Amino acid sequence: MIYFLQGEKTRRIKIGFTTRLIRSRIMALQTGSPDKLRFVGACPGDERVERELHFTFREHHSHGEWFNEAPELTHHIKKHCIHDMDIAHDVDSLVASGEKTYEHLLTLDSKEIHDLYMAHLVREMEDRYPLTPRQRKLLQPATQKVR
Repeated sequence: MIYFLQGEKTRRIKIGFTTRLIRSRIMALQTGSPDKLRFVGACPGDERVERELHFTFREHHSHGEWFNEAPELTHHIKKHCIHDMDIAHDVDSLVASGEKTYEHLLTLDSKEIHDLYMAHLVREMEDRYPLTPRQRKLLQPATQKVR
């Protein structure tokens, strides 16, 4: 997942990549930052996409993976990113599983995305821990709502 964080005082924006939960990554980065970091967006992507973004915004480069705030960069974040960290996690999981495309998920509202994610989790649990017929019957009304 590609994530964008912004320092509240410096206004610099970090373009990063993580395979972990974004919240965990922010906590790790916050520990070493004198500036309060806030999540501004995320989109699916890997290290190649991260490098492409670094290259695209190179004229605004500050240091490391940090970039000075610029209209082109903030426009990119507004146009191409999810701005709710929890929904970004759900989207990342659904795209990584191959169940849905990022483009399709962007057409849905946050409740629909979360419902799809919960159904995805139920299917994963069923694959790992097969249910008895009785358990399946008990869960059926809940899983039908979210599928």
